[in-house]
Amino acid sequence: MRRFLRGKALKDRPVPLWKGGRHTRDERILMIALFDPRGLQTIVENIEMLGQLSRFRYDLINVMGSAGGPAIPERVCLSDYDGIYIHCTASYDAAVLAELDRHIPEKIADYQGLKALMKQDEQYRTNRIVEYLSTNRFDVLTTCVSPEHVRRVYPEDVLGDLRIVHALTGYVTESLAGLRHRPTQNRPVDIGYRGSEQPFYFGRLAYEKRSIGDVVEAAAKARGLRTDISSRWEDRFMGRRWFDFLRRCKATLGLESGASVFDYDGKIEEQCNEYLRAHPGASFEEVYAEILEPHDGVTFYNQISPRHFEAAACRTLQILYEGHYSGIFEAGRHYLSLRRDHSNLDEVLDRALDPHEHARLTETAFDDIVANDAYRYDAFVAELDDAMQVAFDAP
Repeated sequence: MRRFLRGKALKDRPVPLWKGGRHTRDERILMIALFDPRGLQTIVENIEMLGQLSRFRYDLINVMGSAGGPAIPERVCLSDYDGIYIHCTASYDAAVLAELDRHIPEKIADYQGLKALMKQDEQYRTNRIVEYLSTNRFDVLTTCVSPEHVRRVYPEDVLGDLRIVHALTGYVTESLAGLRHRPTQNRPVDIGYRGSEQPFYFGRLAYEKRSIGDVVEAAAKARGLRTDISSRWEDRFMGRRWFDFLRRCKATLGLESGASVFDYDGKIEEQCNEYLRAHPGASFEEVYAEILEPHDGVTFYNQISPRHFEAAACRTLQILYEGHYSGIFEAGRHYLSLRRDHSNLDEVLDRALDPHEHARLTETAFDDIVANDAYRYDAFVAELDDAMQVAFDAP
């Protein structure tokens, strides 16, 4: 399958993702994505699994590298398809969505087939996404927002009977579950981690993706431990190199994915940028106290990350900040829980270096989660298919 995600053809014309798939419906769907085929493995596998497991037949067009910005090529005719599915890689920014159909005569708003959109990173300019879904009359939305908060983010009085499909940010694949792992004693890195530097206006949860690495690295080095910790973009690992990295590490760090501030109209972003222009070098804590605190945690968007599945598959012990982790990973059973004030950091490091504790946690995480069919792509794709099928079969 991966050979279909390589090469220039993706930029020129749609290519089938459904060869060898399990298809029982005749409808064909055009998936519109924006991604580097040699980039993050999670994204490539997400696209592949939709093509392989769906009862519908998907063609894929990758709009990365389009002249003048991402756009569907002129030669693509939407009416050749029974439905379109905009992947989360193409739906991050409403400004990109608005320009996707600029080269084609039939606009998405006028298209009469089924329209579905997959969304992640939903805290960013949320109202513009809602407006796009409403204006273009979408039928199905895949979201990571919890059922308890989804209608706060996607109001029913604006979007009507839009069908909602809830999803995790990633799932376990057969290839992930079958990864070979290196024995713990042969791993040269005691603690490894790749964080990220997120904008302050995404809130404390996003900021912690960097700060956890800074704190633990200082403590680990003071104990003479071997670390490989960075939050710089240029130090990230793409493709299979990410799994090679995890298998070199005895332990890795982490926290829940998502963001703790929802910026519905872009005003919080604007306020943060104005403050930073007036106070160059201001710390996150300063910006948090001045601007972010009243907005932090109002809409719950904490969730499990694909990294948690990947570390468990590599039998790499996870040291994670306290959290819910979508009710899947359990503290003390699948990972070591680190308090946010780091008051138990020494204890956590001691336990992480204990071979028996390492074996207990990593094997339990693999057996309970990675080897559990409940966390495979099949269930998610089936639920998405059900929502699409209802829309197709509606009178």
